[in-house]
Amino acid sequence: MRKGVLRTPRFLEKLFPSITWGDPDLVKGPIYLTFDDGPHPGVTEAVLDCLESKGVKATFFVLGKRIPNHTELLKRILSSGHQVGYHGMTHDRWWFTSGEKRKYEMDPGQVSGIDTQWLFKDSQLLLRPPFGRFDQFVISEAKKMKAQLVQFRFVVGDWLPGTDYSTLKKRLIHGTRPGDIIVLHDGSRNGHLLPALLDEMIDYWRENSFTIGNLNDLVKTGIT
Repeated sequence: MRKGVLRTPRFLEKLFPSITWGDPDLVKGPIYLTFDDGPHPGVTEAVLDCLESKGVKATFFVLGKRIPNHTELLKRILSSGHQVGYHGMTHDRWWFTSGEKRKYEMDPGQVSGIDTQWLFKDSQLLLRPPFGRFDQFVISEAKKMKAQLVQFRFVVGDWLPGTDYSTLKKRLIHGTRPGDIIVLHDGSRNGHLLPALLDEMIDYWRENSFTIGNLNDLVKTGIT
């Protein structure tokens, strides 16, 4: 496996069916775009501009520590018809840690100085563990919170140092499969590559018979 490139094994999806991994229709299902680690001023706006110009909806898994200083940007994400999920307070681990630490990281209500209910009030809270790692206690805690854990099928390593545009494009062209939840990072050091990359890739996917779905629709159907 190339560093930073990951396809989730199907056996893992079957082992944890309560988690949303992607669309089970691996022949013609839509793909879903998700973004982690933001919001990031400058990058996230440019990503939103691109998505709007293409008529595509996405899900942004944000970090709690970034919420207080970027509420206007988050409001734009919501007003543009995209969905906001939660990626943890600090991107620290949720697995094999104390209950107190887990609650601090997993619960957006722990963000200090601001009421975060407006971010998630119109839909079920979506949680994505940092690094995609979890344990049985994370699953149990999400259930208590009445939240839905959302993982992914395809990661392209766009956050890694030295990863260039051409490499990311090739990975997406050769690696995307029907039903994939794809992870990109608007909050990473290479986030500036995303607007142009998305502009090109969305056209490519559509020209090659991929449809781009709304993750919220997938979660609402109960498909995991």
